[in-house]
Amino acid sequence: TFIVAVNSSARFELTLEQRPSLSAASPSSPSFRETQPGVATRAEDGTDSAAGRPRRTGHDWPRLATTAGTASRRMPVLGDDFQEGGDGPLDVLPMLGIVIVLLALAVMAALAYGGDAKADDRSAEEAARFFERLLVEGHERAEGDRCPICFLSIGLPMDKHAKMNVCCMKRVCNGCSVAARQRGLRGCPFCRTPTPGDDASSLAMIQKRANKRDADAIFHLGQCYYFGRLGLTEDVPRAIELWREAAELGSLEAHNNLAIMYYNGEGIKQDRTRGIRNFQEAAMKGHVESRHFLGTLELNKGNLISAMPGWVTRDMISGMPIMPRWVTRGIIFDERSLNYGHYKLAVQHFMISAKMGNESSLNEIKQMFLKGNATKAHYAEALRGYGDAAEEMRSHQREEAKRLRV
Repeated sequence: TFIVAVNSSARFELTLEQRPSLSAASPSSPSFRETQPGVATRAEDGTDSAAGRPRRTGHDWPRLATTAGTASRRMPVLGDDFQEGGDGPLDVLPMLGIVIVLLALAVMAALAYGGDAKADDRSAEEAARFFERLLVEGHERAEGDRCPICFLSIGLPMDKHAKMNVCCMKRVCNGCSVAARQRGLRGCPFCRTPTPGDDASSLAMIQKRANKRDADAIFHLGQCYYFGRLGLTEDVPRAIELWREAAELGSLEAHNNLAIMYYNGEGIKQDRTRGIRNFQEAAMKGHVESRHFLGTLELNKGNLISAMPGWVTRDMISGMPIMPRWVTRGIIFDERSLNYGHYKLAVQHFMISAKMGNESSLNEIKQMFLKGNATKAHYAEALRGYGDAAEEMRSHQREEAKRLRV
């Protein structure tokens, strides 16, 4: 009877149990002698009389043990420690051991490959679901993009069409600000707090709200450190630290700024993957500029800007329109790479942001159409969507503010 076992050291061993009637040697045969009760060891090459073990020459000799009328022979399956001249039927044992080990290795490899394949399948499924979410979510602007008084979406860029009030951290559109002044109100149009008279007072108001973990206040405090506003010294690392905190609290603008900093490697180790992830997080929650940047990345196959002076990053952080100033200076895109972008994805991203009122996205689709990389239907759809968004942002008060150049 052959019995295969694996000991604690993961060594394959095979035990041959031989019935006395079939054994070629027995404890009573002249080739073995009794050294301990019930144990016989080979004596033809001499024994270790003190320990009752056979003398070893290079390799261990196989051992035969008698227990309850049977002789059990233990020997390693793999190895070359066999008697000279062979063991008859035992010559097949090394080959049997090799086959067993190879089968075990094959099974383990198959299991490992199957596990990796399942993990890869799960990763692919998760990536597909995330990509689907990226294109399905974020078609409506975020709640913070609406004026808290008239509830209309603020024009883009928002810093041009609205003013942030540090007392309550509410961004009020120019139309509502003009209407409040016309009614004689000189403080905040939203909370009626008197306007701070100096930088120190403004900074104190922002800091007070930041201490209460107001995401918008923390974000704007980061802006002050980045640009050196309100009497603060420029401190990019501190700004990044504040933007991280604001992003954790849900600030989409903080996500967008972190994406720009990581992607461009300003003030932080460059990590484009992390930068794109921040763009995606903000875009899926309705941040228009982040969505536009994703389209730009797809259009240019990841090469957002061929040359990145510091003032370009500052324009991106401050929310200025992307195309006009950069293109006129001739530093933004490498024209040679524009013909090899991912046009389908670029159009999808630009279409979403154009329908939310981003003029730069509309212009991108127009240029793609003129170059033959987008269809006439694409441009027509983007133009209609942009027109609808612009109409929704229009009001009598805002037109009055525009007339007064506020």
